[in-house]
Amino acid sequence: MQALTNAEIHDRAQLEQLSRVLHHSAVFTDILNTSEAEHFLVISVNGKHFVKIMVYPLMEDAAIKITIEGEQISDDVLVALGNLAARVNIIHSSGFTFQQNRLVYEIYLAKTMAFQQFEDVQQEFMKLDAIDRVSLEEINPTNPSTSN
Repeated sequence: MQALTNAEIHDRAQLEQLSRVLHHSAVFTDILNTSEAEHFLVISVNGKHFVKIMVYPLMEDAAIKITIEGEQISDDVLVALGNLAARVNIIHSSGFTFQQNRLVYEIYLAKTMAFQQFEDVQQEFMKLDAIDRVSLEEINPTNPSTSN
């Protein structure tokens, strides 16, 4: 199944360079000027007629992407996602999307503690009838997440 989002980690110098190359330094100026972070999670959504880019400052050089797939949005899934949001530091969420009649939901978490909690998250969601796959991917400077 194709990923909903692409993600990369850039350090401050790379984000400044990207800003100059794109000739849209104003787009990145606020986040570069207001954040003391040295690393940034850059997430893109490639639509049919648009590209949406979101930039999040990070205190570390990696993030965790969890993809949840299943058949439907059920009350149990909503409760489990609410419980997850209360326990972990969610950086970004894709929201619910259907691809080929399957529910796909992506969330990005701060890496700290995410690996230790992933098994719990995976077990919790795999117990739900509507969910049949939960995967984890580390996003770091040498390992971007792509839609391939």
